[in-house]
Amino acid sequence: MHLGWKRDRPALTEGVAYLSDIGPSPDRMYYNYFATQVMRHYEGDRWKEWNRRLRDDLVSAQARTGHEAGSWYFDGGDYGRVRAGRLYFTSLAALILESYYRYLSVYGPRDGDTGDAGRPAGSVIDAPVEPWPSSPNAVNDFETRETVTNARSRSRETLSLPTFHRRPCAGGKND
Repeated sequence: MHLGWKRDRPALTEGVAYLSDIGPSPDRMYYNYFATQVMRHYEGDRWKEWNRRLRDDLVSAQARTGHEAGSWYFDGGDYGRVRAGRLYFTSLAALILESYYRYLSVYGPRDGDTGDAGRPAGSVIDAPVEPWPSSPNAVNDFETRETVTNARSRSRETLSLPTFHRRPCAGGKND
């Protein structure tokens, strides 16, 4: 999606259908978080149904009494349960519930759809781009080498880092 896949790409439509058929998990918040990102960006009826189900499940699962009020915890098999517990589940639940406030839709509105909360949805796929200013340490368009000091050993190390050389801009077209 974020790399420019069109909405009608078979792998994407099949993946969205698969996630939609499985639906949100009652206790696997890691899955729910990332599947919600896919469903949110894809939008349409499948997103609306996904969001309704997961939103209602999360709101009903939220602790309402004592010092835990307002938080979430699930006893299921999510790997974050043992290491991070209530903080992990509460963080992911909050991120899921605000997913439509945090990102523009990748594909924008369809057929008069106004997006969430009655606001027109934007599209980042069609956003124009311009070259990112080149780093003096750029090896090529996709790699930059930076020399840093290792905090523990105090030795100098050269790291190869990905170079993100495109960004949204005003005007123009994607190339």
